[in-house]
This record gives sequence, structure tokens and C-alpha cells, in this order.
Amino acid sequence: MIITSWTRNRWIGLAFAFATAGIGAIEPAASEELWFAPQDNLVRFGKRSNEDFPRLFDKASEWPKAASHTKVIDLTSFYFMRAADPDLRATLDYLGAHRIALNVSILALPAENCGRGVEGILPDLIQTRAPVIRLKQLNADVASFGFDEPLEYGHIYKGRAACNFPVGEVAKRVAMTVREARSLYPEAKFIDYEVPQDLPLAEWTQALNEWLSAYQQATGTPLDGFAIDAHFREAWEEPARRTIDILHSKGVKAGIFLNAPGGPNVTDESWMMEAKQNILKVLAAKLPLDFVVITTWVGHPSRNVPETDPLALTSLINWYAEHRVVGR
Repeated sequence: MIITSWTRNRWIGLAFAFATAGIGAIEPAASEELWFAPQDNLVRFGKRSNEDFPRLFDKASEWPKAASHTKVIDLTSFYFMRAADPDLRATLDYLGAHRIALNVSILALPAENCGRGVEGILPDLIQTRAPVIRLKQLNADVASFGFDEPLEYGHIYKGRAACNFPVGEVAKRVAMTVREARSLYPEAKFIDYEVPQDLPLAEWTQALNEWLSAYQQATGTPLDGFAIDAHFREAWEEPARRTIDILHSKGVKAGIFLNAPGGPNVTDESWMMEAKQNILKVLAAKLPLDFVVITTWVGHPSRNVPETDPLALTSLINWYAEHRVVGR
């Protein structure tokens, strides 16, 4: 639900009422890791979002409490390939000083003859490995790499320039990127991001099982983790629960992105309200999650810091941390 005509005071009152109304029904979550994936300040498609992104890594931290909750920060290969060296050094220094692990999201699926302009796909292995080389040049301590939905866009997606690869072919191609990454980061973990709702549930569970087996066969190891990109405005809980069951049966850690969608009428206030609603849904579902990822991909909220600002993204980390321990 998107609401655009309410005053700021009514938003604050509604947020408090919604949050407190559901507290009694929510039991504490497990000790899942809290990951943070902020949107950087680089220009994409002619637009710049979150201009305060560099302030996340200032020595005088504006999010000390939220940083203390954060186990992993998830940044994109786009950022590491295009940001200025002083900004990258400040980022890496901050993470090291605060003992926050780094996950770098990469486009892991090379495809020479299809997928042009499709999310998650690059035209050749040279381009999929370039961010890994850049990270090594920066002496970045990378704990893990995240895949931008290779199963979704290599196999499931049927739109313009679709590759329509069999699941096994997707796994073989991703394995090439994994081998390149391991040559420079032999201890790194690999995390997949996928959407369980873009196929009927029976087809999805079959594809997921096939994908996990094919990946392990192609790379020699199972996936280390899998983050569910849920469409919370649709029926999300059963696909998420079934996905988690399959992941855990294969020894793969399960996570979920906590966010809200965009749209022409979305504001910082409406985004934050919907993100909190989605978090409460996840907590109420009592899913056996190993990690959660607080993020946004839509330019809202427009600020990351300070954490004392209720419309800054880092404030949502603290909000989640407070609500997950209710009842402990």
C-alpha cells in the first residue's frame, strides 16, 4: 500500500501505532546475521541517489549503533569499478576498523550471444572477472561474492534478449566466474540472490533443486548462502519457507532481503512505512533465517545517515534490531 497525501505527523503516528499493535504477536527471531546493502551515490541511467553515501565511511561515524549491529556490508562491483580511489580507501578502512565483513555483488553470468542489457549478465568472462581483479588491486578483504540472479535471468526470464539456458548451462557459466574469483580470493564464499515467486511454486522448487545440484557439480562446492528477493505485495511466505527448507537440506545458509518497492508515488516516508510492515511480516512468519539484508534499490529513502533520522536507511537497522529481540 502506498500513501502519498498524509502529513509527516500522521505518518509518525501511524508508524508507531502499526509497530506497537503487532508487538505482542511477534516472538524473537533467531540469531541471524544482519547485513546492510546501502545504495551508493554513483550516477546510474542519468540519476544519482543517496548522495550522502560517502558519509557512511567517515571516521566520525554517524551510525555507530547500526554499525555495531552490522555483520556484513554488501556493496556492488559497479561501485568498486567506478568510484574514486580515495573514496574506496575510506570505505575499506572503515570496514576494517569496525570489523564489518565485505560482500561484493557481481554480475556472474557470462553470455556471448544473448542477454545484452539483461540484468545479471555480461558478454564475456573478461568482464565478469574484472571487478575481482580490481578488488585485489585495492587489497580489499572480500569475505564473499553475491550473484545477481543468474538463475532468474539466465534460465527463467523470457523477455527481450533472453538466453533461455538450461539450468546446467547457467551453472557451468557461473562456475567460470567462481574459478576466476577463487584464483584471487580462495577463501571467499559465494551467495546467490534469486526470486522464488517468478515461477509457480512446484516449478520453482524443481528448478531450485536442480540449480543447487548443478552449481555444486560445476564448482565442486555447494553454494554458501542464498538471499531471497521476495515480492512482499504478493503471496511470498510459502515460497520463502519452501525455499529455506530446500536450502537447509542442502547445507546452504538462507537469507532474505528486507526492503520495499519503488514507484512513481513513493516517498521516503511511504517507503519506510512499507519496509517496516514487511519486516514485521517476516518476524511474524518465524522463518529459520541465517541472515537478513536491509537494503533499498529504488532511491528511497534518500538518506543513509544519521541513524537518529527516522527516515535514514541506517535507522531501519536499529529498528529491526530492536524489534527482533522483543520478548527475549
